[in-house]
Parts: sequence; C-alpha cells; structure tokens
Amino acid sequence: QDGGGADGAPSSPPPPPPPPPPPPPPPPPRGEEDGDGGRAGPPPAPGARPRRRGGAGTPGRRLRAGGGAEAVSILETATTPIVQNRAARALGNLALDSENVDVIHATGAPAHLVRLLSTATDPGCLHSACRTCRLLCRSPAQRSSLCALALPGALCRLLSARREPPLLVAALRASAALLHGCPPSLAPALSSLGLAAALGALAAHPRRAVRHAALHGLLPLCPHPSLRPALGAAGAVALLAHALRARPPPPAAPSYLRALCLLCREAVNRAKVREAGGLEILVGALREGVGEREVEMERGREKGEEREREMEGDSEMERETEGERGRAREGEERERKIE
Repeated sequence: QDGGGADGAPSSPPPPPPPPPPPPPPPPPRGEEDGDGGRAGPPPAPGARPRRRGGAGTPGRRLRAGGGAEAVSILETATTPIVQNRAARALGNLALDSENVDVIHATGAPAHLVRLLSTATDPGCLHSACRTCRLLCRSPAQRSSLCALALPGALCRLLSARREPPLLVAALRASAALLHGCPPSLAPALSSLGLAAALGALAAHPRRAVRHAALHGLLPLCPHPSLRPALGAAGAVALLAHALRARPPPPAAPSYLRALCLLCREAVNRAKVREAGGLEILVGALREGVGEREVEMERGREKGEEREREMEGDSEMERETEGERGRAREGEERERKIE
C-alpha cells in the first residue's frame, strides 16, 4: 500500500521550501554624486529616518567664534573652480542662519567672495558667490562693510557682462539686498559705476525672471535725488509704467507706484512720465482709492438708512398695536354700558 505509514494512516505531504532572501540593493553608480557634491549612497528604507550630513556647510548649523575658518581658508587658497564653488556654497548654507552671519563676517570671508566675483569665470562659482553675498546682507552695518569691499562694482561688472539668465537673477537679487536702505553717501559711487544703466537695460530682458529681479533692484535707488535723472535716462519710468499697466497687477505694484512717484520729483522725469502714460496710471490709482472710500461711505449710509427704516417700522407696529388695544378697550366699555 503506497502512502501508508506504520499504522496504515496516509502520510502528510512535505512542507514547501522557504522563499529565497531578497537580493541586496544595487550599489550606486561609480562617479554619481548627490546635490552636495558627496558620493550618493543607497536610498533609505521605507519609513526610515533621513540621514543628515554633518559637514561644515550643513544648513542650520550654528557656528562658534572662529567657526567656518576651514571654508574661508579653502576659498582663499583654492584655484580649482569646483573647490571654490563648494567653499562658497558651504558659507552660503551657513549664512542661512542669521546668527552665523556675524561670525562669517569676522572671518574675513566677504573679501574673498568679492575677489571671487571679480576674478572667477565659472558660472557655478559666480552663482554661489552671489548667493552667499546676498545672505550676508542682513543688517545696515553688514551692507556697509560689503560696500566698502567694492561689492557694488563687482556686481555691476557682472550685470554689464550679460551672462546666463540664472546667474543674472542671482546677481540682481544680491544687488537688491545690498542696496536695501542704501545710505545717501553711497549714491555718488553708484552713479559713477553706471549701475542704473545696467539695471535699466536688464529690466527690458526677454526673460520674465530677469525683468522682475531688475525692477526690484531699481526700487532702492529711486529715493536718492542724485540717481533719479540717471534712472530716467535708463528707461526706468517707461518700465515701471509698463509694469503697472499689467492686468492683473503684479504683487509689487504698490512699490512700483511709489517708485514712479519718487521719479516724478525730477523735472526731467516728469516729461517722461507723461510720455509713458504715467499720468493716467497715477490718476487711475487715485480714483480707485477715492472710489473705495466712496463705496465704504455709501455702504455706511445704506446701513444707517436700513436701521432707520427698521426703527420706523417697529414704531409703526407699536402704534398700530396700541391703536388696536385702545379700540378693543372702547368696545369693551360700550358693551358694559349696554349691559
């Protein structure tokens, strides 16, 4: 008898073999790097906590006094563009924390960044240097220190060179941050550098991001009387008027309108405002403001009239009710007299 055991019972089938273990994850391709320039490792497991890099340029890391000296030393001595780029980018990542900015200024890094902007030709190095300089412009004292290191001249030369649009946007953002709250003593130097002409030319760039960044760079220059004629000659009036006529209006429309009003203080610019149709824009803005106030006043009058009508209606109802009560009392009195 097949399949029978010692006691004659049928034997159970053998258990299935265990499944093979999963294959190990493939190693990263040789030569592939992650965004920070390091070797890319295997992807993290699902639900695993993401790894944090602990390098000197980790965003959010706090520096002590003298911190960041390694990156500054590399920036000072390196001659390879990729090394200079990584050192400038590491300083920029550290500058994301406002508490590190004073420490970075104390190490002398701004002077090396300005030198890098004046001598480097690699777009990556220039972009990282512009970003780091923008992040180092947190306070008026820091901006004055960077202006003393001839940073406006380095940025102006970079803007006049007509580089790639991403690099132009980075340089324009650094220029706007540097000139925020620009002191009057710096206006003559900016006028001699031709910064207004460079910004005016870039405000007519075919790329939208470059145009917007250039207009934001023009705004800090408008409060200075010595720079307004140069801004008008660079076409700032027509550019601001064109931006204000856009529908829907841009988010920075109030700043553009204020800049246009400041440019109107110079006689040479008032003629340009009329030629560019700026008078209609100013009158329209005034009319819209007056119209809003009139609408609010009209709404207030309507609400007051509604309250008065409600009060009148309530008083009429009360009078009617009292009249009905009086007539009812008179009828009752007649009935009693008849009885």
